[in-house]
Amino acid sequence: MNVLPISEVRTKLPQLVEDTIIRKTYITVKGKVKAVLVDPQELESMESTMEVLSDPETMTAIRQSERDIKAGRVFTWEQVKKDLRWE
Repeated sequence: MNVLPISEVRTKLPQLVEDTIIRKTYITVKGKVKAVLVDPQELESMESTMEVLSDPETMTAIRQSERDIKAGRVFTWEQVKKDLRWE
């Protein structure tokens, strides 16, 4: 984890922006984390994940799917292609 005081961030900002592809940088003000530099794609992924996790209907469907898989209620890829007439 990369944690830097804001005074150091000011002097290293261009390099830190480049480094966000590799790791997050936590920015502190008076010893407390106040901001984070993060890769935009990672942020988008986190936001999408949070959207899914906060949707009760979607989470219910995911849990039901997990139960179906454990119970063996699945279709093979060959069955799916046949049902969709992709063969």
